[in-house]
Amino acid sequence: MKTGEKIVVFVVCLTVFYFIVSLFADFIVLPTGTTLGAVMGGVTPGTVTQAGVCTDSDGGINYAVKGTCVDSTTAVGLTDYCEDKYVAEYYCNLDGSCTYTKYACPYGCYDGSCNEGQLV
Repeated sequence: MKTGEKIVVFVVCLTVFYFIVSLFADFIVLPTGTTLGAVMGGVTPGTVTQAGVCTDSDGGINYAVKGTCVDSTTAVGLTDYCEDKYVAEYYCNLDGSCTYTKYACPYGCYDGSCNEGQLV
């Protein structure tokens, strides 16, 4: 297998992995202050900047911190927000665009981030 083919296979596998993780995001419980990227060895969709196309102020998928995602199509940015006990967490997708996932915060949600350790 040539080097270029190995890279394509790796990217496809990584994309499928992130898709599967996003399907089960409501069931993944991380320690307080831990990002999904830290659990996956520092690789997180939020760090994809593809020539500065996409940035996320909270560093990617980080349910404990309110952040804003900006890509080439969002002039103002997309900010994390709460919807009942869920947080809508925006992050940079692998293609350099902003996308989001919803996560059920164990202790409720306030002002775009999950509460830490106590019910509200």
